[in-house]
Amino acid sequence: MNINTKNSIIISIGDELVSGQIDNSNSVYLANILEKNGIKNTRIITIPDREKPLVDSLDKALGVDYVFITGGLGPTHDDRTKNIVTDYFDTELVEVDELTQDLEEYFKERDINMSPNNYDQALIPRDGEIIPNEIGTASGMHFKKNQTQFFFLPGVPAEMKRMTENYIITQLTDSSQSTFSQKIRTFGIPESKLAQQLQDWIQEYEEIKLSFLPQLPGVDIFVKSQNKKLFEKTINHITDRFKNSIFGFDTIAPAEKLAEVLNKKNWTISVAESCTGGRIGNKITNVPGSSSYFVGGIIAYANQIKKNFLDVDSKTLKKYGAVSSETAEQMSEGIKDSFGTEVGLSTTGIAGPAGGSKRKPLGTVFIGISTPNKTKVEKYIYNKNRLTNKKAFTKSALLKLIKTIQNE
Repeated sequence: MNINTKNSIIISIGDELVSGQIDNSNSVYLANILEKNGIKNTRIITIPDREKPLVDSLDKALGVDYVFITGGLGPTHDDRTKNIVTDYFDTELVEVDELTQDLEEYFKERDINMSPNNYDQALIPRDGEIIPNEIGTASGMHFKKNQTQFFFLPGVPAEMKRMTENYIITQLTDSSQSTFSQKIRTFGIPESKLAQQLQDWIQEYEEIKLSFLPQLPGVDIFVKSQNKKLFEKTINHITDRFKNSIFGFDTIAPAEKLAEVLNKKNWTISVAESCTGGRIGNKITNVPGSSSYFVGGIIAYANQIKKNFLDVDSKTLKKYGAVSSETAEQMSEGIKDSFGTEVGLSTTGIAGPAGGSKRKPLGTVFIGISTPNKTKVEKYIYNKNRLTNKKAFTKSALLKLIKTIQNE
């Protein structure tokens, strides 16, 4: 067994993070990357863009193996990290000609005039190693002090992730030190049932760590071990036992998995959304290459749109209501026929906070799925707040569609 005692701290800089205006997604991403590379993250610190909180945090981090700092590297007046870092590591800013050329080319390609603040981004502390930024203007920095390695990264998530993947991962640790880990993504089985059915395995193999992470409307099982053979044995055991409930692994999103199953069948899809308000179409089109299988969709919020564009029968709406199995069925068939696709997907439900009843409570959704072979409708009830319901409705529709296509 390989024991890895390396540890880390993540420091996130930004007034908007401290105030809660935006989610701290960078820290979540970095913590997961560190976990997969066998590094134990001990703390996540969120601080405002001020000198004293950053210096204090850096001082407290001395002694750990790795420190990751995100934010404060942009061109505006409140991006102060670079100047603070220069003082902290007792160095000076110098202009890097290659960075200046890259910046000029970057703005020229976009037909934007550079400001003096933009040129300042070519200034880098002399003793720091540059972390290249392939998709932005703010370079990262890598320092070492008293055996602690410091990585300073931009706060823009896409830039931070690219720099982590291309530079930082190779700096962390060799594979002989890595902890083996994988996330197994499930749908349609409660956390309590998963834990109960794996309890014997957990007790028998103490070297395996299993965590259950609810991700409405599913549960992710996080498997970790430093014993490679036992890790692989556990993955195979869980995969075999819950194969009908697993839709993917690690970070794969439902829309990405849907792309796989549609392309395998060479099928196209169209969507008719009511309660999800376009979220399904948005998720599908976030996947590169989706134009090869996604034809389009209709947000059929009003009954008139359901009737005129999806051929939902007026008698159906009157007898069963807009939120019903019958309406969802006709919506999925109507969009499939109208758009000429192999698959039609529909949603109609009650997101809240008003509109629920005893028979159709808040959080009810009907998901219609029409394929070349059949049409089926699934009903789910979540009873959460409006935005949470819409997210759950969307994810449920995509995951149920994936399973339906795989079973045909």
